[in-house]
Amino acid sequence: MNNKYHESLFDYFKSKNEEFEERTNVPKKVIGGLLTIGFIVLIIFPGIIMEGWLVRGGAILCLLFAAGYTFLGGTDIFSKKTGGKITSMGMVKFANPERGTVPFDPEDMHIINMYNNNDWAGLADEPTADDRPMQLEIQEDKNNKILYLLLRRYVTSARLEGVTEVKVITEPEYTQIIKLFRSMKKY
Repeated sequence: MNNKYHESLFDYFKSKNEEFEERTNVPKKVIGGLLTIGFIVLIIFPGIIMEGWLVRGGAILCLLFAAGYTFLGGTDIFSKKTGGKITSMGMVKFANPERGTVPFDPEDMHIINMYNNNDWAGLADEPTADDRPMQLEIQEDKNNKILYLLLRRYVTSARLEGVTEVKVITEPEYTQIIKLFRSMKKY
């Protein structure tokens, strides 16, 4: 619908190469690699545990998870300015609007306006529910007390897009509102 906003905070971080960088977490990659090798050995020699297809089948499933963990995970986002690691605080899914509603209807605009006006208390008071189209993605740099926020919405049944600009909250506002964001129910 609206391509001028980032689809996710990860997309935002990737677009700001001068401010953020991806770093490989070597211990995660090594552990994942060792697990992958271990499950390959179990697939070839299931008799290490006990003979049978049950061990081989379980090892195949575990291999898929270990390989995914190794090759798709193991990287973190860091701020180049502060050196702080960016971590997810979760996703707040607002109860209104309901599923199946048209994007940017009055219920959407109510949430969007609160976000744009920095009405964090109002957003915290909004009811939440799982499986809803309007969602607030929250990432945090705990060491440097910085919050990154992006309001997103499912514009189709499978496409989640940003509907606002990314907000970056630093001190002194961070200290004033962090408890509010931590108290919001996340999914």
